[in-house]
Amino acid sequence: MTDLYARLTGWIFETLIQPAFYALGLMDWAEDAYGWLDFGLFGLLTIAVVYAVCRPLEAWRPVEPRDDRRAVRTDMVYTFLSRLGVLPLLAFVLLASLQSRWEGWLTEAGLLPPTLEEIFPVLRVSPLLALVVYVVVLDFGEYWRHRAQHGFRWWWALHEIHHAQRQMTFWTDDRNHILDDVLAALWFGAIALLIGVPPGQFPI
Repeated sequence: MTDLYARLTGWIFETLIQPAFYALGLMDWAEDAYGWLDFGLFGLLTIAVVYAVCRPLEAWRPVEPRDDRRAVRTDMVYTFLSRLGVLPLLAFVLLASLQSRWEGWLTEAGLLPPTLEEIFPVLRVSPLLALVVYVVVLDFGEYWRHRAQHGFRWWWALHEIHHAQRQMTFWTDDRNHILDDVLAALWFGAIALLIGVPPGQFPI
């Protein structure tokens, strides 16, 4: 299964994406594009699995009747935007140049770009511990982002859409205002840059 997935990813990249990037003069981004393709395909697979499992269960025992199909379609759009990495991609585009300038300034000052491994050298010899620390730091940042969404009136005006679904289905989890998602992606991306996470890993 893994080999099949890898072959499919490679075929799509070599047949569709790489020629387009070459024609547009964007081959410097080809490696990152491959990573995004991998994430996008994984997102599609995730949606397919969730649909295959949850849709029959929902048809069998729905939380409520599907009276507002337009609301469900809206939730579906948000799910695809979220799971296919469109919004993290936006954060990547906006923050990648910022990261380059940040690293350039640090290099000129004789400093290495900061990573958690630089701050805590023990993480270099313990990948599992490094994973845990990165997850804790990023999740802590997400906690305060969510607090801010509820705490600032202007941000709550965007975020309350997430809590205002009138048609509950398995699609509703990703129902968010587009600007709320953009702000969340930028928040996450900024924290990731500060601790040395490459922009290409933001959606992961």
